[in-house]
Amino acid sequence: MLNIYTKSVPIDLNTYKGSPNELYFDTISQTFYLFDGITKGGIQLKATGSVGPQGFIGPTGPTGPQGIPGNDGNQGIMGQQGQIGPMGPTGPTGPYGPIVVFTGATQLTNGSVGAVPAPTAGQNTSFLRGDGVWAKLPSHIQVEAKLIVGDIIKTSTATTIKNWQITNDTTNGSFDGMTGIFTTPASGLYEIFCDGPVFSSPVVTTGIIEKYFYSKTLKRSLGATSIYLSEKGTISANLISCSQVRLNTGDTLEVRFTQNTGSDQIIGENYLVIRRVSF
Repeated sequence: MLNIYTKSVPIDLNTYKGSPNELYFDTISQTFYLFDGITKGGIQLKATGSVGPQGFIGPTGPTGPQGIPGNDGNQGIMGQQGQIGPMGPTGPTGPYGPIVVFTGATQLTNGSVGAVPAPTAGQNTSFLRGDGVWAKLPSHIQVEAKLIVGDIIKTSTATTIKNWQITNDTTNGSFDGMTGIFTTPASGLYEIFCDGPVFSSPVVTTGIIEKYFYSKTLKRSLGATSIYLSEKGTISANLISCSQVRLNTGDTLEVRFTQNTGSDQIIGENYLVIRRVSF
């Protein structure tokens, strides 16, 4: 029986006898040695055959351990801008700011801009007056006022008659007696009437005294009536003005006098009636 050994440690061929039929392959010299257990160094065998064919490729060995990560590569070029995303949901409602309260006007002071008072139940057809009060809109609109003697008409100057004494007002505030301005509370066809005298102081020159209604919003005069003074002296003239006009809510009316007699004139007791005759 032939025993083949491959020594991991080289043997000393000068002293090593081995054992019978021991075949040793020296990997360094690529030489076979056959020992008999007696002869030192054994018998050197020389290969005489040709190299045999290459054996089959063995199976793939197990995957080795992961290597050390390499260095980071260079930064790539910037990509194209993406599409704009959809709009996000509406955020919560922020807190309300401070509330400025509306202030109504008086005969002597102006009002101020601000939050108006809320109407209560049953005021659905009411309107907010200039003094800040919710008032019922009357189906019957009529204003009556009286002018006490004493107002002066300057010569060559259009004079708005003021300081009326209100004797009846179904609108509760559409006519301001102090300023003499009527503000239309509701649209419709209105009839306006004013009757009263003018006392003429000594007339310097001949001229005309005229009374009429004027609307600043319509920018025109209505119902003018006049008297021509052809003689110098002191006279009393009664002037009656009347007219019908269609007014819209917010339109204004006032009574005006104008004269060019060369001297101031005194207005006598006048009566004013403004009423809506149809819608």
